[in-house]
Amino acid sequence: MAKISNHPRLFAGESDLARLRREPELPAMIQAHTSLMKNADSWLRNTRFTGRGKEQDPSGLMRAREWIDRIVALAAAFLKTGDAKYRRGAIEYIRILDEMKSVELKHENVSRGFWLSDGEESACIGIAYDWLYDSLPEALRRQVRDTIADKCRVVYSASLAGKTGGGLAFQQNHYWYAHLALALGAAAIIDEVPEADQWLAWAWDRFERVA
Repeated sequence: MAKISNHPRLFAGESDLARLRREPELPAMIQAHTSLMKNADSWLRNTRFTGRGKEQDPSGLMRAREWIDRIVALAAAFLKTGDAKYRRGAIEYIRILDEMKSVELKHENVSRGFWLSDGEESACIGIAYDWLYDSLPEALRRQVRDTIADKCRVVYSASLAGKTGGGLAFQQNHYWYAHLALALGAAAIIDEVPEADQWLAWAWDRFERVA
């Protein structure tokens, strides 16, 4: 398959990454960079979930969102510093997130937040995959790519069946956000997974109906 562009291509290109790697000068950016690195280091040391318990979060959405924050922050910290420990941390949180959804939670027992969660996860892991792409060995790249594809298939299949959270209410956040996130996940792997061009076209069509 022909490549649509090089990686990274989601939210940041090479010129953006060059700015990220420079020491910031504006006070707000200094604070943002300091917070990024502080959080990344903290999440490397402690992988414990700090939010609501399982009994208050049956769909896993709140737990997934905490792992999502950590994955993106660690991937960004790796881009900023080039230190492999942050890349390893991001990959480990992807594993934790995927294990929670595929092992700890049962498909038939989750609430509509499940679909929103899958969409958010496909976007998050897609962004991390895109940002880490050049640094990942092929076997690990394939593993992460397969995880993204699995999550995209969940949202796409649910959408075709009218079972996505929010039903067919285009302006319901469980609907439009899940589809926008599906587009991001698909865009990350579109030149490697044949189905991804269909997922992206479908997600964009759904989102245009919202907009």
